[in-house]
Amino acid sequence: MNKIKLTILSLAVLLSVGGAFAARSRQPSQGIYYWNSSRYMPAGTLGYNYWCATPSANVCTYSLWLGVYTPYMTNAQYTPVP
Repeated sequence: MNKIKLTILSLAVLLSVGGAFAARSRQPSQGIYYWNSSRYMPAGTLGYNYWCATPSANVCTYSLWLGVYTPYMTNAQYTPVP
Protein backbone atom coordinates (compact mmCIF):
# COMPACT_ATOMS: atom_id res chain seq x y z
CA MET A 1 0.00 0.00 0.00
CA ASN A 2 2.84 2.42 0.78
CA LYS A 3 4.40 1.78 -2.64
CA ILE A 4 1.15 2.77 -4.33
CA LYS A 5 0.91 5.98 -2.28
CA LEU A 6 4.53 6.81 -3.06
CA THR A 7 3.95 6.20 -6.77
CA ILE A 8 0.84 8.40 -6.84
CA LEU A 9 2.58 11.15 -4.88
CA SER A 10 5.60 11.02 -7.20
CA LEU A 11 3.37 11.30 -10.27
CA ALA A 12 1.53 14.25 -8.74
CA VAL A 13 4.79 16.08 -8.07
CA LEU A 14 6.12 15.40 -11.57
CA LEU A 15 2.88 16.53 -13.21
CA SER A 16 2.79 19.74 -11.18
CA VAL A 17 6.38 20.60 -12.05
CA GLY A 18 5.71 19.80 -15.71
CA GLY A 19 2.61 21.99 -15.66
CA ALA A 20 4.55 24.88 -14.17
CA PHE A 21 7.11 24.72 -16.98
CA ALA A 22 4.39 24.45 -19.62
CA ALA A 23 2.57 27.52 -18.28
CA ARG A 24 5.58 29.81 -17.88
CA SER A 25 5.86 33.02 -19.86
CA ARG A 26 7.34 32.72 -23.32
CA GLN A 27 8.56 36.30 -23.52
CA PRO A 28 11.81 36.32 -25.52
CA SER A 29 14.85 37.23 -23.46
CA GLN A 30 16.40 39.43 -26.15
CA GLY A 31 13.37 41.63 -26.80
CA ILE A 32 10.53 42.27 -29.23
CA TYR A 33 11.11 44.05 -32.54
CA TYR A 34 9.09 45.28 -35.52
CA TRP A 35 10.09 45.63 -39.18
CA ASN A 36 9.98 49.24 -40.45
CA SER A 37 10.51 48.39 -44.15
CA SER A 38 14.30 48.65 -43.88
CA ARG A 39 15.43 47.18 -40.55
CA TYR A 40 14.27 45.74 -37.24
CA MET A 41 13.52 48.29 -34.52
CA PRO A 42 12.77 47.72 -30.79
CA ALA A 43 8.99 47.58 -30.38
CA GLY A 44 8.64 48.65 -26.77
CA THR A 45 5.77 47.54 -24.53
CA LEU A 46 2.50 46.21 -25.96
CA GLY A 47 -0.35 48.56 -25.05
CA TYR A 48 2.01 51.37 -24.03
CA ASN A 49 4.30 51.96 -27.03
CA TYR A 50 2.39 50.00 -29.68
CA TRP A 51 -0.57 47.75 -30.34
CA CYS A 52 -1.23 45.08 -32.93
CA ALA A 53 -4.34 45.72 -35.02
CA THR A 54 -6.17 42.58 -36.13
CA PRO A 55 -7.13 41.10 -38.52
CA SER A 56 -4.19 41.49 -40.86
CA ALA A 57 -2.06 39.18 -42.97
CA ASN A 58 1.11 40.81 -41.62
CA VAL A 59 3.49 39.98 -38.80
CA CYS A 60 3.18 42.51 -35.98
CA THR A 61 6.32 41.75 -33.97
CA TYR A 62 9.41 39.59 -34.12
CA SER A 63 11.55 38.06 -31.40
CA LEU A 64 15.33 37.89 -31.50
CA TRP A 65 16.82 34.57 -30.46
CA LEU A 66 20.48 33.69 -31.07
CA GLY A 67 20.79 36.34 -33.78
CA VAL A 68 17.70 35.20 -35.72
CA TYR A 69 14.49 37.24 -35.98
CA THR A 70 11.39 35.02 -35.92
CA PRO A 71 7.70 36.03 -36.05
CA TYR A 72 6.36 36.53 -32.53
CA MET A 73 2.85 37.93 -33.06
CA THR A 74 1.29 37.13 -36.43
CA ASN A 75 -1.94 38.07 -38.23
CA ALA A 76 -1.76 41.64 -36.95
CA GLN A 77 -0.42 45.04 -38.03
CA TYR A 78 2.11 46.98 -35.90
CA THR A 79 0.62 50.35 -34.91
CA PRO A 80 2.52 52.87 -32.73
CA VAL A 81 0.55 54.50 -29.92
CA PRO A 82 0.44 58.27 -30.47
